[in-house]
Amino acid sequence: MRSTVMCLILPAIRRAGLARRQAWLSGVLGRMVALSPAGRAFLTPRFAATLRVLAAANEAVWRIVSKDVWVACDSFAMPAGVFGYLALTIRRA
Repeated sequence: MRSTVMCLILPAIRRAGLARRQAWLSGVLGRMVALSPAGRAFLTPRFAATLRVLAAANEAVWRIVSKDVWVACDSFAMPAGVFGYLALTIRRA
């Protein structure tokens, strides 16, 4: 459940930042990735949607497969999904 909860908390934090008209994603990424305001506007909602999809996938895998397979998926596939998505999307942003 930890992965699911984290994947749902981060989009909620993003939404709170947007409600306050603050770019919290820039604070997280810092100087590692230079994003323009248009790049942040492009990346932020898509990243939140990706996290929601990963939360749903985590719940599905957790309920369908054995515990060993789920642990491997949670340990390797989920982080690879996040970093892979960011690597592909930051270029466009």
